[in-house]
Amino acid sequence: MNARDSSTVTESYTYSLNGNKTYRVEFVRDVTDGTLTVTMQTTAEGWVAIGVGAGKTGLTMFNATMWIGWANGTSVLPVISQRHAVTDALPLYSSVQDGAVVEFSTNSSLPGAQLGVSFVIPDSYISSSGTTGLLLAYSSKLPTTPSDPSSFFQVHDSMQGFLLDLSATTTESASLGTFCVVEMLKLKICICKDNLYCSDSANSYCFQASVSGDEASVTITLQTITDGWAAVGVGCKTMTCDRIYVAWKGSNGSSIVSQRTAASQVSPSISSASDFSLLASTPKNMTVYSTSSLLVSFTIPSTGISMTGTTNFIYAYFSSAPSTPDDPSSAITQHGNGYGSFGVNFATKTTVTLSSSTNLYQLTHGIIMIVAWVLIPFASIFIARFLKNRLGHRWYLSHMGLGITTLVLTAAGLAVIESGLSTPLSERFVSSPHAVLGTTLAFVLLPFQVALGFVANTLFVEMRTRIPWWDQAHWWLGRLAVAVGCAASFLGIGLYGGSAVAEGLLAVVVVFGIAAQGVGQYVFGATRHVYAVMDDEGTNKRGRTRETPATEAVAMNVRQESVPHREVSNRRPRADSIKTDERNQTKTRRL
Repeated sequence: MNARDSSTVTESYTYSLNGNKTYRVEFVRDVTDGTLTVTMQTTAEGWVAIGVGAGKTGLTMFNATMWIGWANGTSVLPVISQRHAVTDALPLYSSVQDGAVVEFSTNSSLPGAQLGVSFVIPDSYISSSGTTGLLLAYSSKLPTTPSDPSSFFQVHDSMQGFLLDLSATTTESASLGTFCVVEMLKLKICICKDNLYCSDSANSYCFQASVSGDEASVTITLQTITDGWAAVGVGCKTMTCDRIYVAWKGSNGSSIVSQRTAASQVSPSISSASDFSLLASTPKNMTVYSTSSLLVSFTIPSTGISMTGTTNFIYAYFSSAPSTPDDPSSAITQHGNGYGSFGVNFATKTTVTLSSSTNLYQLTHGIIMIVAWVLIPFASIFIARFLKNRLGHRWYLSHMGLGITTLVLTAAGLAVIESGLSTPLSERFVSSPHAVLGTTLAFVLLPFQVALGFVANTLFVEMRTRIPWWDQAHWWLGRLAVAVGCAASFLGIGLYGGSAVAEGLLAVVVVFGIAAQGVGQYVFGATRHVYAVMDDEGTNKRGRTRETPATEAVAMNVRQESVPHREVSNRRPRADSIKTDERNQTKTRRL
């Protein structure tokens, strides 16, 4: 112990870096007023720093409090800048400035020293009953604006940690924790690739994370090649996820992060909790790609993140920005195929793509609905429009049977997808364009189509001379339902991440179904239930000329299995299919 005067008791400690050649630090503790005078010297001309680490051993930059000193350039006294390190990147200027610069004084000059800084801080930063981990660093490059304490400065030339034990009056060298080796390029791009995941070789979406020294927090950097939005879900493999962070640019270019939650495959809702801290700049230990348009970094608690095994993450991104970009609660446009899942092992600092196979519920639902609303309707329309003459009564049985099959399959498809959802009914049916079209198809078009089919059969009149409106409504509603079914199928494939192959196969089926209707029209011609009354000239009284024998009442008869049906085709009828029969004048139902 050294006595300054009768009322002041001090203790001195000295530590040198690199064998007393490049850096030296001295501590003088005033036990009376609880202050600690720190003197730093270095042979470098740029800046010199000391930090109180926050890791388990105090030997990492994560959450460390640091003091950086450099020559002012405009005054005799140097600058001392108190900073806070969120990660092992550029420490952020602290709102608390406890360091007070004093006149440089040392008991042990460092040979060749170019920079010396003395300052006073409260001794509460140093443990009085055990070891305190300290960090030392220096650089040969001055900060960008030497007169500004908050100035940007380049990465250190060298850094080392040591332990200070005030109770034992000793110092000892200590190895630093494992750091990502950062190589600063001209664009300040880090080549560190620890915990880095990119969705593809074009780096369309990239995620990178680093863990704080005390493993209490994780810093995440997201970047995409588009200006829309990017999201990551923590601890999840599907969209059933409690912690989703969505990021985009505000109208002034600043970063916006919105914390959300999702119970299933629906648009995430705003979370009642907010546990992230948005960073003003990207940590220097993160890899930044020159093609990235959106870049944002934020820190979250490490809750739910394994430090010894693999943690699951989900991701998504889209090219369109939210409608109100300055509002964190703004609605976001649903992603397309830009989503997936991956795992990060923070122990080994590696990432792996998780299986992106479509959920079994979604896959089963999709197959059932495509059969029900793409394959079957095209076949059912073909039979009803072109094969009445050829199938006789069987056309109706086939048409009705296919309709019943569509009804059953629709119910089954809804049951399958509903078993995989847990969101409220008020949300799930309007959560996406696919859901809206599917709801319209199943609960509006299908019931009306079934009802119109029943009415058309019940009110069928054998000797009718025109097509009633309910028959025509049944035709056109069916065509509309096929169009909606095809659109919903394409949207469903896109929504649930189906491959381009699946979309291509569906397109082939749709084109084939449309082409088949054209071929049927050319080969068979459309047939309708109309009783055609001819005059003596062989002319239909409704204006259609038919090459039929002169008769007072002539009708096409395609009666099968003793059930009379009356069909009028826009193709020439075969001679043997034209009969006159007084029974044809009897009203009857189709069945």
